[in-house]
Amino acid sequence: MRRTAWVGCAGVLLTVSMAAQQEPLRAVRVVLADGTPMPGVPVHVVPMAPQHGDEEFVDGWYRPSHWHLRRLRAAATAHSDPDGIAAIAPGPDQDVFVGAPFAVIGDERDGAHRVLRVERLARYSVRALDHEGTPLRGFGLTLRAGDQVRAVALTDADGNAVFGVEPTLGMRVQVVPFGWIGPTEDLPMLPDARQQKHGTLRLPPFGTVRVRTCRDGAPVPFHGQVAVHTPQPLGCFARPTPAACGVELWPVAVGTTLRGELWSRPSRHEFTSAGPQRAGDVAVVDIELDPARAPGRAQLTCSVAVPDVDPPRCSLQLTAVSDAGTWFALGRPDRTGRLQVEVEHGNLGGVLRRVDVFVEQRRPDGTWRAYAASLPFDRPITEGTVDLGMLPLQPFAGVLRGRVVTEDGRPVPLAEVRIAAGAPPHRSFLRAQEDGTFEWVGPPLRAANGDLLPLQVEASKGAGTLAAQSGVQRDVAQGSSLTLVLPPVPTAQLTVRLRADAALPWQQLQFVYVDAAGRRHALEFPLVQRCQGETSVLLGPLPAGPYRLCLVVAPGLEVHRTDELQLPADAREPVPLDLPVPPAAVTCRQRCVDAAGLPIVGAVAVVRAPDGSVWRSDGSDTDGWLRLAAGSSRFAIRVEAPGFAPLDLAGLVDGAELRFAAAR
Repeated sequence: MRRTAWVGCAGVLLTVSMAAQQEPLRAVRVVLADGTPMPGVPVHVVPMAPQHGDEEFVDGWYRPSHWHLRRLRAAATAHSDPDGIAAIAPGPDQDVFVGAPFAVIGDERDGAHRVLRVERLARYSVRALDHEGTPLRGFGLTLRAGDQVRAVALTDADGNAVFGVEPTLGMRVQVVPFGWIGPTEDLPMLPDARQQKHGTLRLPPFGTVRVRTCRDGAPVPFHGQVAVHTPQPLGCFARPTPAACGVELWPVAVGTTLRGELWSRPSRHEFTSAGPQRAGDVAVVDIELDPARAPGRAQLTCSVAVPDVDPPRCSLQLTAVSDAGTWFALGRPDRTGRLQVEVEHGNLGGVLRRVDVFVEQRRPDGTWRAYAASLPFDRPITEGTVDLGMLPLQPFAGVLRGRVVTEDGRPVPLAEVRIAAGAPPHRSFLRAQEDGTFEWVGPPLRAANGDLLPLQVEASKGAGTLAAQSGVQRDVAQGSSLTLVLPPVPTAQLTVRLRADAALPWQQLQFVYVDAAGRRHALEFPLVQRCQGETSVLLGPLPAGPYRLCLVVAPGLEVHRTDELQLPADAREPVPLDLPVPPAAVTCRQRCVDAAGLPIVGAVAVVRAPDGSVWRSDGSDTDGWLRLAAGSSRFAIRVEAPGFAPLDLAGLVDGAELRFAAAR
């Protein structure tokens, strides 16, 4: 019997191929690691059809997708009974995986049963609703920590989705629809301010944006890549097929402007779309192709001559520049030195203008040798093969060497070095050695006319509030040697004593500092350290200033902001700072409406603490929702709205309605 297993997204997928079975499988049995039957586990079976790429084909349109979401849509599912038996029998050409919040840790066979040993993951759940409160069915959701996707899930008929994540995740994650293009500030965070791992996602109105290609105003089959740069980066590759209409971006928030580009070798087109204007709208972006260049198939071949270098043991990069775009090829020439660059379904009819070749070889002593050529051409690109002949190479001195040091000449080990050239820039990243030295070997970077571009070289050490050295940037010629001197950033530590309730929710507190330019910088754990019975925290290292320190309660409620701070640089002891803040046990929302039930915009909660300090909330939004720190209910809370009599609140209930009467 042969068995292969693969564990993927959040550890919830197990792909199994079994051969030479003695008898057909009748069911799947789910047990814990110790063999105890596990009821209620969803067991999914899908065909073992290959899944290519990160897109799916929906009614003639390619759409950005995720392999696990596609498998969930195609799955036949059964839940295990009290004996752990799931009445589902996978065939020899089917994959089996368990649903969230479980993960497979072992697989075996027991007679006619397939036995899956599972463990329970941390359970997060979300209910997804549209702007009218209707459940979103079959809707893909992600849990994201920053830009990293931690888990994906698909909603059921009631809009509910369940995620399974590692119990050691130890951070708050945001619920974001897969493929979402629009604002994310109001999307829910889990765990929420009450440490609950269940939330409701109520999306603002959204629609669809479709990008397609046309020739003489008529749509033509599309293949290539669509990349959205703003407001959120997103990409999709459409494979060549006669039925392909283009790329569909969904869901897109109403009123969102998209900027991106369509790339279909060798053509590149930038586009801007105003996006949908009403819920359910479909906005279509038509990109006109050059009618003189019909789709076709072209192939470039050439030979490279490298002195004293064995071609098959070299890495080679070829750049073919035409009036219609640029082609890139990476690889190794064959033993004769010949390289083939094949352009499938490219746009024929253009003219090849220049070919750049770069070959590099690592020598046995660890050093690099590089060779390059940049040759002008004037060849039409036609169907079939275009032989460019022999391309002679010459030694290339495009190696950048340097050293990163402090102002007193000491090396800065492991400094980050970033190299860029051109617009849009070609970028490379590397780290300096322990002695501060670095070496970059790369292809010659050229302007449109073939001239070498100057390099923008930047070095830095650390990031954000951990920065011990600031960055420095210089423009240098390719093939240069340079020394980058990093001036130190004055830093200090700050001890913050919070004069507040001892039951402050530490997991939900965040400290943010706002610099002189108004930029916000979050201080993430473990920079925040508990001490002195959870009544003070140690922050640092922080820049010496000037800046303002903010105390924020998740998800983003600012409860206090200091006056401008100017800490002494490199103080030997932490600088103390007292913050009188109201306690904030949870964050909740209440809806402000008038006597007719219409939302009130701009209502403000005024919270008065026993010591006389006052905190004012932000105003209620266009739907009347007012966000409050529910722990403030132990203080005096008055909600005020222009033109209405104020309301004095004795307590807060998440989602409650505050009905205002007109002022007398």
